[in-house]
This record gives sequence, structure tokens and C-alpha cells, in this order.
Amino acid sequence: LCNHLLWALSDHDGSYFEDTLTYICMHDSEGAFGIVINRPLPLKLNQVLKQAELPHENAPDTWVLEGGPVMQHVPFILHSDDITAETSINLQDGLALTGDSDRGEVYQLLTKIARGEGPAKFRFALGYAGWGGGQLEGELNRNVWLTCPSRPAIVFEEAPERQMEIVTDLVGFDVRTLSPGGEA
Repeated sequence: LCNHLLWALSDHDGSYFEDTLTYICMHDSEGAFGIVINRPLPLKLNQVLKQAELPHENAPDTWVLEGGPVMQHVPFILHSDDITAETSINLQDGLALTGDSDRGEVYQLLTKIARGEGPAKFRFALGYAGWGGGQLEGELNRNVWLTCPSRPAIVFEEAPERQMEIVTDLVGFDVRTLSPGGEA
């Protein structure tokens, strides 16, 4: 499911993933890793840069995302692959992921972004969504998620409500009207 979006069905009502779109960066037999792309925190990128004592005066006016319920203090940058760091992971469709838990590659890339020298498109997130081996497959079999191929236009759309509209147009119906499958 790399380069796909997960959209939580109504089984997630009241859960962390209710009304979320999660971009799946990596998925194999050991598990899956994704970034929630439509849950902005009440925090702007320039505030993060200022707190980290990085250049912030010319930083893009963009929201920091709550990337998922796991390790919410760890920064990740989901970005176009035109500019990468040494430890960036190339994904698909011209996307890359940079993340670490110290003042390394993420902060170097953030400095470039603040100076206007970073990737053309990016999303900065704190935390991630993760699943152990077989866990996501089990949830998919229980109809907990709808999946669809992703597109950079969805990932980098700033307005969360617009992201939902784009996905609705892509799949051809409003996913919010579905309910999870039952058991006989």
C-alpha cells in the first residue's frame, strides 16, 4: 500500500483516526508507516523554527501536522524529492520522507526550507501512524479502512477539507456515507 491513502470508515468514530487521511510511506511484511496529512496542529512552522533557534523570519506560513499517534515529539518532513537529505527515503511519485529524533537531517532540511532553498513542496509533521506486521492487513479485512492511490496534489493541499474533496472526487463517492462491513 505504499503511496496510497487510508481513509478511516465509521468504525473509527470517536477514535484517533476519525476523519483522517493517512499517507502510507512504507508497507511490508514487518508493518506499515504513514503520516496523517489532514490534521493540522494549532502551531505554525515559523513557531517551530523559532523554538528550535533556526531561521524563521522568511519561513512559509504553513501549519504543522499531527502526523499520527506514535512518537508525537519526533519530526518528519514529507516532501518532493527535488531536494533531499542524506537520510531521506525516496518514496514514489516524486516524494521523499525525512525524519529523525535528533537535530540532524530534519533540522538541516528545515533550515533550507526557511531560507527558500528547500524542496518545492513539503509537509512538516510531528509523530506518525504505525502498524505491526499483519495489523493493517487485518484492519483492511475488517473494512476499517478504505484505500485509494495517492497523488502529490492531495498530500500537499494545505486545506484539510479540500483534501477530503479531492479524495471523494478520486474514488467517485463520499466515503463518509459508508459504514464498515458486518459479519454474518
